[in-house]
Amino acid sequence: MATKLELMLEAEKRGILPDDRRVLLDEVRSRGLVPGGEPAPVSLATQRANEMGGLVNPVLQNELTAGLSDEIAGAAAAVGPALRGDFSAAGHAYSERQKEESERIAQYEKEHPDAATLSTALGIFGGGAGKVAQGVKSAMTKGAQYGRAALEGTGIGAIQGFGHAAQGDKLAGTLTGAATGGATGVGATALLRGASRVVSPQSSPGVAMLREAGVTPSPGQMMGGAVNKVEEKLMSVPLLGDAIGAGRNRALGDYNRALYNKVLEPFGTKIKKGVPIGRGTIDAIGDRVSQAYDDVLPKLTAKVDAQFLTEMQNLRGLTTNMVEARAKQFETILQDQLIRKIPPSGVVTGQTLQEAKSALGKLAADFRKSPDADQRQLGDALLEGQRLLLDLAKRANPGARKALQKADTAYARFLRVQDAAARAGSKEGVITPATFRAAVRNTDKSLRKRNFARGKAMMQDFAEAGENVLGSKVPDSGTAGRVASGAGLLGGLTYLSTPAGVAAAGLGSTAALGYTPMGQRALAALLASRPQGAEAAGAGIRKLAPLLAAPSAALSGSTQGR
Repeated sequence: MATKLELMLEAEKRGILPDDRRVLLDEVRSRGLVPGGEPAPVSLATQRANEMGGLVNPVLQNELTAGLSDEIAGAAAAVGPALRGDFSAAGHAYSERQKEESERIAQYEKEHPDAATLSTALGIFGGGAGKVAQGVKSAMTKGAQYGRAALEGTGIGAIQGFGHAAQGDKLAGTLTGAATGGATGVGATALLRGASRVVSPQSSPGVAMLREAGVTPSPGQMMGGAVNKVEEKLMSVPLLGDAIGAGRNRALGDYNRALYNKVLEPFGTKIKKGVPIGRGTIDAIGDRVSQAYDDVLPKLTAKVDAQFLTEMQNLRGLTTNMVEARAKQFETILQDQLIRKIPPSGVVTGQTLQEAKSALGKLAADFRKSPDADQRQLGDALLEGQRLLLDLAKRANPGARKALQKADTAYARFLRVQDAAARAGSKEGVITPATFRAAVRNTDKSLRKRNFARGKAMMQDFAEAGENVLGSKVPDSGTAGRVASGAGLLGGLTYLSTPAGVAAAGLGSTAALGYTPMGQRALAALLASRPQGAEAAGAGIRKLAPLLAAPSAALSGSTQGR
């Protein structure tokens, strides 16, 4: 086998030795380490090319690849470590090689300005579209990239199919090549974009918010987009589908517990691990919020002030928008539960504060659950009356203000959770992101839902993060219901008895490990945080995706044309 030195000498004889290698060889020769005397003669054409810096040079290579030769070099260097699963080394290799290639291009332009100018022109007219194509490509949306891949693939596939088809089959070869080339071009683009998301996932801000709150989405929910759609389709696969459904239901359970914890957050407490989700736990949390008021209100007294009287009069004025029967009902409740309990001195005792707050709150909750819009409006008015009473207590007792504010915050959050749990889509009180978002909108009392429209309603960010990441539907618990009927069950069992079915079941069982509680947490941690350099490697792969669509289509088209 020839040594590196022998290969360099042979390249020198043929006039194809690169400049950097020539310098190295001359240095070795000057030290007497290379026998053979003077360098081999070089042809006049080669001398001219060398004087111009070489025809095949870094600038020309960069132009022919639409300005992406440094990214290509970096991606090529990252392939080996990435295949070994060492993403940190892959990212480092990408960055170093990309930087090295960029510096080499800049150095060449500095040393050979004439050759660089010529190479730029050749690159533009020779096939890369140079910097113009690079600028266009950077402005293209993802959809436009897929459209370009389809068009290029179809055209190149048609040409290849025509060229490789036998005489008499040219039309069929052209059509087949066009169809296959178009599909392959899109497929190659999608594959590389998917690979870039594995190397460096582009998680949404919602994922980070949910994970911080203790929610562990499934791998597909973490990555979103096409990966999430594939995961949804895989829920129809035996065994694996059951595991995916369980993992997604577990994420929904995490979401419900996160909501409970947000209610309890002002008190510095959380629900215990393993507590079941649903109505029972929600009732217990409501009791905890009520207890926070009960711990404070009985110890207080409050004298009715001018502000309270004005605000109550304004509240009565709002009831004019109600139907007459509801307006009268509101006044009756207000008199019975509050006004008649205030003595002539205007000093409200702690016991009266507690009783009135509890009575108004309970009646408000009952009316707000009604399907009748008039009754829900009455419930809102009673809730506002309760708020005015608590505001009076805070003004009259500055020392208790902090404790009451904590209780108020917890209560406001609880109202949203309670509203969501009572909705039709929350089966047995299990809240979905969609029902919680609807509850957040419903409890926004700003004029014409202005806060919600601006994205600033209380807990709206968490509601929308859940809907964007986890989806709006309760996950199917598995595939049993879909395959348990007659032929479906028999067909499934027949398939599983075949070698292919056994293999598929084995693969499904292995993949299902990623949806166990431990496996799902591990994958979520892996997908949420990549080693340093992975982001650069992922970006490089995304840039390469459109460029590899055409070669893939060419190969596919030539194969189909034969």
